Amino acid sequence: LASLAPGDVLVVAKRDRLARDMLHALVLERTAASSGWSLVSASGEGDDDTPAGVLMRSILYAFAEYERGVIRQRTRDALARKKAAGMRVGSVPWGFTALSDGRLVENLDEQEARRIARDLTAAGKSSRAVARALTELGFKPRAASWTSQSVGRLISKP
Repeated sequence: LASLAPGDVLVVAKRDRLARDMLHALVLERTAASSGWSLVSASGEGDDDTPAGVLMRSILYAFAEYERGVIRQRTRDALARKKAAGMRVGSVPWGFTALSDGRLVENLDEQEARRIARDLTAAGKSSRAVARALTELGFKPRAASWTSQSVGRLISKP
């Protein structure tokens, strides 16, 4: 958005994909108008500035916000049902692997990586040096590569 200049056009696939919050969508529209760039929908809905077009955009933004709320509620309800049924919800903690039945078992490689990371940190090594050491020792991170941030999370969590 910061790169848009007067005369530019921001094209969205559909108005409800612009934002899932009515206020954000309306602020973007006002920003476009005051900055001289345009906001249009590839599907063409509500692209004119007639009263009908303004009403159509408001309705579309309101339904997008409603849909976000419905999705949030469905997700909350589904997680609550899983939890009530004794099923695991949330991510698998570092040092463990989830079995297909939801039980957790120790992952000895991850636990060893944590031990080494904590030992190196206690010895005064930087997070970047620890990340490099874990990579050189062949320990696989859950993300693409070891970073100082992932090492920080690794050593700080119980």
